[in-house]
Amino acid sequence: MTNDSKTLPPVLLKRWFPVLDPWLSIQTKLKSVIRWIKYIGKDNGIRIQNSGEHSLSLTLLGIQVLGELSPYVKLNEGLVLSALVVHDFGEGEIKKDTLYADKSPEGDLEEYLAFRQSFELNSGGQFHLFHRAFLLQFATDDPPTIFPDDARMIMEDLMIKYPMEVLAFRAIEIWDYLYFAFEQYSKRGNSMILVQTLRHQFDRLDDLAENLPGFRQQIWTKDIRDWCEDFLEVHEGQLIEKMEA
Repeated sequence: MTNDSKTLPPVLLKRWFPVLDPWLSIQTKLKSVIRWIKYIGKDNGIRIQNSGEHSLSLTLLGIQVLGELSPYVKLNEGLVLSALVVHDFGEGEIKKDTLYADKSPEGDLEEYLAFRQSFELNSGGQFHLFHRAFLLQFATDDPPTIFPDDARMIMEDLMIKYPMEVLAFRAIEIWDYLYFAFEQYSKRGNSMILVQTLRHQFDRLDDLAENLPGFRQQIWTKDIRDWCEDFLEVHEGQLIEKMEA
């Protein structure tokens, strides 16, 4: 009698490999989603980056940033790192990335529902862990009413119990945006992507410096902030970004 793995009973398949579908999706679908599309071929171009590469690099950067913040604030690092890993999972399911300037509650909901459809029945009873981690990126005191009630309750709870983790996620995500933009500027001379990214994120970085302990001291330092401010002043009124239709 032979044991053909292709005939593994569904009940055993689900028990042994509960996250098989999401596990496969995060490896195969995210790499087909190209980021920063509007900058391809403009102002010396950019290095092509897909969402799978972004999720990996963002998590690596998260380890670095969390380490730098650790003397200043105690964080649930597991929650933050989990959020970094899964935050873009929905992009692979809907097969598109949305640039920061073009984000909307409707787009966020589309990604969320795609994430939920994949994980809710394919996480071996651990959906609550993936769910909470995914929603960290959207957590606010007043979550968008467009989201389902149970998701809104989780986001509100995250803001009560893990407000610093919410800020840490935002800080790492923004810092990764700047990493990529600085790379294109320093390696390719692409001023457009850096100017437009800084315009979107400068005030948010200042806000994080006010509210996330250690961020001003270790990340958004005075010398970096001053350089970025000068760079924006030099390009004032130039390279104006157009929103996607």
